[in-house]
Amino acid sequence: MDKENKDFSSIEKKLDSFLRPVNPEENFAINLKNRLLSEPAITIEKPDYYFVLATISSIFFIGVLFVWLLYRIFERNSEELTG
Repeated sequence: MDKENKDFSSIEKKLDSFLRPVNPEENFAINLKNRLLSEPAITIEKPDYYFVLATISSIFFIGVLFVWLLYRIFERNSEELTG
């Protein structure tokens, strides 16, 4: 038991020599406490997936419409040429 106390004592002394406690300024500590306890001023907005989905859907719809119109135009031209 006495040996354990000596070991702890020597560890504490070594730690004391390595770690030097710092006393922060009072204003810094108060400011930090206020910042940690208050609501943040910055909010993170979530991405708007509906806008992206609507844009992609619109592009797809316009593409399909364009292909369908081209098909109808070429179909009509091929009917006129064949008879």
